[in-house]
Parts: sequence; C-alpha cells; structure tokens
Amino acid sequence: MKQPDFYESQKFTQWWLWMVILSTCIIITGISILEIYEQFVKGIPYGNKPMSDTGLVMFSVFSMALSIGLAWLFSTLELEIKIDRYGVHYRYFPIIPSWKTVSPATIKNWEVKKYFTLGYGIRHGLGVKTLNVKGRMGLMLHFTNRRSLRLGTQKPDEIEEAMIALYNRFNEQ
Repeated sequence: MKQPDFYESQKFTQWWLWMVILSTCIIITGISILEIYEQFVKGIPYGNKPMSDTGLVMFSVFSMALSIGLAWLFSTLELEIKIDRYGVHYRYFPIIPSWKTVSPATIKNWEVKKYFTLGYGIRHGLGVKTLNVKGRMGLMLHFTNRRSLRLGTQKPDEIEEAMIALYNRFNEQ
C-alpha cells in the first residue's frame, strides 16, 4: 500500500492540561478517601447532611471512577489526519473511531490558516466543525454544501503541500 502524501497524529501532551487533570484526580480521590475514613474508621458522619454508608461508598466509587475515566479518555484521545490521492481522511479516536473521508470533489476551496476557537476537542460552530488538539493552525475545508471542517495541525507547511498535490491530481482527471 502506498504511503499517504501527509500523515499527522496529535495527542494531548500539554503539561498544564495534565497538571489540571491529574490534580483533579488526586483531589477527588483524596476527598473520597477522607470521607470514607471519617465515616467508617472514626465513626463520625461526614458533612452537615451525611449520606448513608452505602450512599457514601457508591458516591465515592463513582467519583473516583469518573475522574480516572476522564484521565484515561484524555490519554487515549488522538487526532489523526491523512491526505492521499483519494482525499482527506481524519479520525478523533476513540470519539470518532473510524476514518472519515472527504473527497476532493466535495471541497469548494481550502486554506491553511491561523484560527481562534475556545478550547480543544471537537467544536461545532455556525456551519463549521473543528477538530483540534493544540495550537492555532489548521486546514480549513469549505464544502460545496456551504459547511466547513477545520482540522488542527502542527505541520501547516506539510499539510499545505499535500493539499496542493491532491488538488493538482484531482484537476488533472
């Protein structure tokens, strides 16, 4: 199988993001352990309106599982972009697990540019869907149906070269 003209894989590696995620997990786990210790070991009901023992255990287990689950999700999130002779392919594993393909025939025009969006991940705006992990550079695809797709990239020059090659091949047909 022929190598794609462009391939990029991006993960959440920002140190500040991991500091927030891990400190949140530690705080939630610490509070849960403290609640259980106070109520079960010391025999002092935790809080002004204490839960039943069963309720406290269920709530603590749920809280810890949720925080650990979110940390796991962020550790596995990966935006992948490929460009080959068939089009632009992308996925945002595990949220979008299978590859989505954008045919060159459906693209009205495109540009690689700097953009501003609030936050990272999958964002839906007025006719624009954004998938990004970090940074402010992206490939903006404008479709013939008046919608747009913005794919964040850390390799703006390489993705532009691949799009030029894709369009040159497509226009030769």
